[in-house]
Amino acid sequence: MQYHDSLIKLGLTPVQAKVYEVLVSSPVLPARLIAQKALVGRELTYAVLRQLETLDLIERSTQGKIILFRAKNPRLIKKILEEKREATMVAEKAYQDIIGSLIGDYNTAHSKPYIRFYEGVEGLQKTYDHVLKHAKTVHVMRSLYDYENQDIRKMVTEQLKKQAIKKIRSYVLSPHLPHMSSEKLVHNLERNITRKVIKKEKFILPSQVMIYNNTVSITSMKKEIITTIIENEDIAKTFIVLFNYIWDKDE
Repeated sequence: MQYHDSLIKLGLTPVQAKVYEVLVSSPVLPARLIAQKALVGRELTYAVLRQLETLDLIERSTQGKIILFRAKNPRLIKKILEEKREATMVAEKAYQDIIGSLIGDYNTAHSKPYIRFYEGVEGLQKTYDHVLKHAKTVHVMRSLYDYENQDIRKMVTEQLKKQAIKKIRSYVLSPHLPHMSSEKLVHNLERNITRKVIKKEKFILPSQVMIYNNTVSITSMKKEIITTIIENEDIAKTFIVLFNYIWDKDE
């Protein structure tokens, strides 16, 4: 059959593709002849014809007591593609809406951390996107080296704006950097950011650490940018304890 493989790629099943191609090549046919030409059993042919009618690719008519079938314009196949695209988008949104909670429940039940690794700034962006979607509070241990990377600096600036709009509360442990000022700290408070500045020589972190929900995201900044994301309640709680200890200790 000339179009069989292409029709399957467009979304039809192998049997649907056989039956549809037979009808495209014929004016009208009864189910008996369709089954013969497509080399498909009679009962299966009837089932497939009903499926193709549901897809709006064929239509039926009667000639006396005989039911005849004919193909509609093949351009209607595009409708299948559009419906598939829409269904994929709906499925993707549903996945994004529930995957965090599903993984959290799975990890809690199985006591297994879910760990992912990403290279480059894209990995950090994945963390930021996850924060915007799921977090209400974020604890950050800032790396000394993030300010040296222009791409990361720009990304952080945009992220903080978005977090402020979504009213996400941030607590940040940061080394003292030259650009920091009292005005900057006031601006941070306006964006729901509470920052504790530590003497640079006491707080030189090669990696940034972000803790939110049951997730810890660690991004190396000094040389290669590699993000490790760990989803596990106990690990996240451990990092929060360490964060609070440093926060309180540096009074």
